[in-house]
Amino acid sequence: HPEDFPTISDFDFILFHQIAPPCTPPLKKYDETDKKFEFCCKHCAHAGEGVDRHKDMYFLVNLNVLTEKNFYKKLLHHFMTCPNVPQEVKNAFDELKRLSKEYGTIAKRGSRKRFIEKIWERMKKYYG
Repeated sequence: HPEDFPTISDFDFILFHQIAPPCTPPLKKYDETDKKFEFCCKHCAHAGEGVDRHKDMYFLVNLNVLTEKNFYKKLLHHFMTCPNVPQEVKNAFDELKRLSKEYGTIAKRGSRKRFIEKIWERMKKYYG
């Protein structure tokens, strides 16, 4: 949603725009808090037939996974090494990392978690 843009970093905004909507209906394991969705790389999902799809293009997530810092590292690693991701996207990530390091910018504490919780609620309503 456009209203989300001012509430998150440019880096997170670009990162989340590389993910296709959940590829499968939610997988309900034990209770509502453990509901899981499967995300996939939109560039791998839209790769034409015969194009090599990159390994680890699917990401099984729940609210806890989405708020972990390692999850973002895993996503970024995929996008930076995936042959299907356009070079412009990879360059944007590199530039944002460089600018962040150069200017010492960081997101407000808890802003990513609040954003993820909002997105999670939307996903549960929309996808069931």
